[in-house]
Amino acid sequence: MTASKNTEKRLRILDEDEIEALYARPHFTEEERIEYFSLSLTEMAALEQLHSIKARIYFILQLGYVKARQLFFSFSLEKVEDDVRFIRARYFSDILLTDLEITKVTRLKQQRLILELCGYRHCGAKERRQLDVKAPGGDDFRQTGLCVSRADALSGPTARRDAGLQFAAGYG
Repeated sequence: MTASKNTEKRLRILDEDEIEALYARPHFTEEERIEYFSLSLTEMAALEQLHSIKARIYFILQLGYVKARQLFFSFSLEKVEDDVRFIRARYFSDILLTDLEITKVTRLKQQRLILELCGYRHCGAKERRQLDVKAPGGDDFRQTGLCVSRADALSGPTARRDAGLQFAAGYG
């Protein structure tokens, strides 16, 4: 069977706009920027661990997007200009930067820090067995073998998937 025939037979529950609304990088209003890019004391302490201003800006961006969608996104900073402008004005108004790109290693370290801040953790064999009991036949839930879940996720997981990372439950 060809790929196009497989695609034709798939059940489509969501249309493109609904998929975009759920899984695309958020496009914040000013009010949403205030909400999602505001930092708690714990988040500020984590931010202080980062050395460069560009790493700190990128961290705030990633954290805000995770708060909003429980997903990490790949993005170029040109695509998030308005968010960067807001963060710079709020936290780093006296600093002039032209280059805001960070390395993949830095981005992944920040993602691990954000997961920790949000209460996510890697699932071990015990947690995977518990998930199998809660959701039998859920092989596609853990397709990559990496399952990231919150401590309370076993009481009712909601799976989210992005770039091989899978989240259970939400931020909050």
